[in-house]
Amino acid sequence: LFLDRAAAGGARDLDGDVAAEIVGMLDDMPYAIEIAAANAAVFSPVVVRDALASGGLDGVDTGDGRIAAVREAVGLAIDALDDATRRSLVASTVFSGRFDARGFGAVCDPDNDGELSSSLATLVEASLLQPTTSSGHAMFRLLDPVRTAIAERSDPSDVDAARRRLCDHVVTLVGEASRELRGPSEPLWLRGLGRHFGVVRRGFLRAVDEGELDTAS
Repeated sequence: LFLDRAAAGGARDLDGDVAAEIVGMLDDMPYAIEIAAANAAVFSPVVVRDALASGGLDGVDTGDGRIAAVREAVGLAIDALDDATRRSLVASTVFSGRFDARGFGAVCDPDNDGELSSSLATLVEASLLQPTTSSGHAMFRLLDPVRTAIAERSDPSDVDAARRRLCDHVVTLVGEASRELRGPSEPLWLRGLGRHFGVVRRGFLRAVDEGELDTAS
């Protein structure tokens, strides 16, 4: 798995013995292996091995056990990101469940002018965001080990700004739905609101917590 995923990511001069060492350090956990391998083109396999062996990953608790193995691999993946993509990943923590590309763009990559976010593609490729589907629509989610690693590295002010953008996105989404639910597109919008229930709920709760009752209503 490591060799195949690393080669797909563009890594060169792959060594089977080094790969075997990395897999052993990660307790043969597929998710951790996939994350480490996805970044082997940025951090060479030898660097990945040495970092996992030393436990010297900045901001990551390298205690014993399988959870620590995942967190170390996630830490390597986060370190490989450029600043803009890392900020997008931090912003994605404000979603409590699944979200779509439009929501990601509005909340995590607001400077992208409505185009498909390159940060989203990068994070999926690095296995930091997991693609999924809902009623045939592409959705994405953040797994708990990634969320935990990000929390240890994020600036609270960046998270607060993302929460505000999430609230604005929900207001826009609900406004569009309120106009469309009384027309021929009603079935489509009902299904859409079902897919985005978690996002709408999170935005609503944020508005209530901040005392923004007009927004919440």
